[in-house]
Amino acid sequence: MLMKLSDLANLSDMPKPWSEGDNIPWNEPGFSRRMLREHLSQEHNKASRRFEKIDKQVDWIHAHLCMMQHFWDAASATVTTRYFILDVSTGHLQRYAQSFQAYTTAQYQSRLVESGFGDVAFFPSLTGTPDESQRDFVGIVARKRTP
Repeated sequence: MLMKLSDLANLSDMPKPWSEGDNIPWNEPGFSRRMLREHLSQEHNKASRRFEKIDKQVDWIHAHLCMMQHFWDAASATVTTRYFILDVSTGHLQRYAQSFQAYTTAQYQSRLVESGFGDVAFFPSLTGTPDESQRDFVGIVARKRTP
């Protein structure tokens, strides 16, 4: 959404989750597999970029200013982030947003079981053991049940 810099002063305080943008459908297994394959490839620039392209993007970033607003909605357990990208050479201001749903351990387990998984295990980090450098990550492992 193209904006004017003055529009920042007139924003509503709390956006409704997902009202200003949507997330990538990581919950779709086929999509997730394809995205992982594409992100790891250096054959193209369709997902993660090739190193030459990354260098050009870093140069572009230096000509842009990114401002963010973060909102937590306790009632729906969602976080919404607004991104405002200002092109300093033209003055164009673009707004983007994304929302994420938070889940408790019990809610994650319930959703996995409802989706056909069992043997759900939670770990305090991506290494499986407490790790202060990974305190914002949790590992979840589950097995797809066979019919």
